[in-house]
Amino acid sequence: MFQLLLNSYESDAAIGGAEAEAPDGRVILAWGKMEARLNNDWAMRKAFASGLRLLPNNTHIPHAWAIEEQKMGNVDSARKLFRYALECDPSDGLVYQSYALLEQQHGRLEVFIYMYIVYIIYTYVHDKIQTIFDFVFILLLYYG
Repeated sequence: MFQLLLNSYESDAAIGGAEAEAPDGRVILAWGKMEARLNNDWAMRKAFASGLRLLPNNTHIPHAWAIEEQKMGNVDSARKLFRYALECDPSDGLVYQSYALLEQQHGRLEVFIYMYIVYIIYTYVHDKIQTIFDFVFILLLYYG
């Protein structure tokens, strides 16, 4: 069923070009997770890879894929996927938390601590620093 939806989208994209509407990422997530629960690793990877190809900026797809790779013991693949997810959305706290827990479980406490510090800085300080920069910029424009 999922493969039919994917094929339908790809054929519409080939015919309609850029006008074809991208599939909903939730469908691809459901497909990948279903294949993972059925222990069909190849199909799971195919589903998530197809999702990333169609929706390269969707954070949820590489995040879910990383968790499944982690469950299977493929830690290096999981790390790459977590990093990709953070590139898509560097403010996604769930990705930071999942990545940090992976590192904690594998005894890399320095990376675990680093991930939480980066998340805290990005989430809480980044917005305030941007506000300060905006305020200073406005003052400089106004008072020259």
